Amino acid sequence: MLTFKRAFSSGRPLLKNYGFIGLGRMGLNMAQNLQAKLDASDKLYLYDVNEAAMDLVEGPNVVKAKNVGEVGSECENVITMLPEGKHVRAVYDELSQAVKTAGKNDGSKLFIDSSTIDVQTSLNTARKLREENVGMFIDAPVSGGVVGAKNATLCFMIGSNDLSRVKPILEHMGAKLVSCGEPGAGISAKLANNYLLALSNIATAESFQLARKLGLDLNVYSQIVNTSSGRCWSSEVNTPAPGTNPNAPSARDYEGGFGVALMNKDLKLAQDAAKLSNLNLLLADRASEIYDQLEADPNCKPKDMSVVYQWMDK
Repeated sequence: MLTFKRAFSSGRPLLKNYGFIGLGRMGLNMAQNLQAKLDASDKLYLYDVNEAAMDLVEGPNVVKAKNVGEVGSECENVITMLPEGKHVRAVYDELSQAVKTAGKNDGSKLFIDSSTIDVQTSLNTARKLREENVGMFIDAPVSGGVVGAKNATLCFMIGSNDLSRVKPILEHMGAKLVSCGEPGAGISAKLANNYLLALSNIATAESFQLARKLGLDLNVYSQIVNTSSGRCWSSEVNTPAPGTNPNAPSARDYEGGFGVALMNKDLKLAQDAAKLSNLNLLLADRASEIYDQLEADPNCKPKDMSVVYQWMDK
């Protein structure tokens, strides 16, 4: 694991320019919450390849950046929420270059990455920014989904033992901040958690299928599961059977929620991490086969991952 020396004292006040890059379904809600809770004198620089997304974060303190580099040169605190490791590498190369070109590589900038990516990309990015004196990079992926992002109830899993500088920023977007340890520990925790989610999503759907085939009323069964030992997020919040939870994606034809492709991506990242750690994940291969089939099905790919319940009927 990497060890960092702080380029700032714990008593240093937060600087007033913030940046947010990546305004997808998660990032947009996070940026909106950040904007709403910043002081009126603070500026929030936004950037996304989809220019229309920037129009959805409104406020007198919002600045629509022309490119990633503008965010890097103008902001002391930058949050990124990007789809994959290749996007993180490209964005941070551009951020780093902009900071150095502007002569602002004094090591004081803070970069918080909430993307779910491979551990090695996160560690390499942190090392590069430190070696080039661009700033401190902290991995801080999230759990809680789109609903958590919208309601600012996310859990941040943070790869740092010192939360003094990130806490005032992340508290605007989440309800729970967990220090997981050294750099890379945050993304490691996220991958382990999402491996469990990938399995519990399938197991919950299969359990409801079994209950249905045995002739049980699924509303009754849902009540039983969620007050018994089988209770989990997939059964209580993301209930897979239509008609059992009015707030779950299953109530709206599996629209919204956590997409099949994203779940498949995270599962494969967890598998890769396990291989690097010489760990054989006993259930991973079969789960991966199922998500591959879901993603290959045009009726399932754009839907929430709990659509696996419907897919099982085929």
